[in-house]
Amino acid sequence: MARGSIMRRRRGRPRAQAAPKTDGSKRVRKSIEAAAEALQSAHDSREFLLRNTRTAVLTSGRAIMEIHRENYREAEKMIASASEMIEEYRKKAPAGLRYLLVTSEQEMVEASALLAVARGRQVPTSSSLGVSNEGYVLGMMDSLGEIKRHVVDLLRRNEAARARRAFERMEEMYSMLYPFAAMDRVLKEARRKMDVGRIQLEDARALLVHAHIAGR
Repeated sequence: MARGSIMRRRRGRPRAQAAPKTDGSKRVRKSIEAAAEALQSAHDSREFLLRNTRTAVLTSGRAIMEIHRENYREAEKMIASASEMIEEYRKKAPAGLRYLLVTSEQEMVEASALLAVARGRQVPTSSSLGVSNEGYVLGMMDSLGEIKRHVVDLLRRNEAARARRAFERMEEMYSMLYPFAAMDRVLKEARRKMDVGRIQLEDARALLVHAHIAGR
């Protein structure tokens, strides 16, 4: 066959048509759009929680300051306010973002435990405060340092009997919390917090001994 005839036959072949859009492509598009909507919602929730939980943390922090000033009623109001904020944030937090509430829970638990010790009352439970296990335990650990500061303030005011009672509560709490030091992988900074708590406990003990020797 002549070369020219072959070339003409090749040129005459019809071009392949583009494949029409299938139902599969439409399903993929819908799937991507649904994923985008869900992820955007999660992003918005995360930004909301990061921005607003700071207010609850600051409110609990101010409550701790008022406790050391012995303004207990004012501190109680602040703790209640922080608790209400956290409860409202929890309603808006998807299950996968609940961990963002832990810091605010932790600070509120710390203030609540300190207030209870300062008033000579029972430290509240996690269920009564409505917080997660992680927030409760970490907050209790943090409260050891504030209780030590309370002991120091009481000794400075020559209230040795109250200081001893506060120290006894501190010692009891430390004993109950100590096993959590081994859970550092699931409870962030638990070991470090308990190491710091032990130092604070021993410092408070030494201060009480010196006060006793001094006859306070």
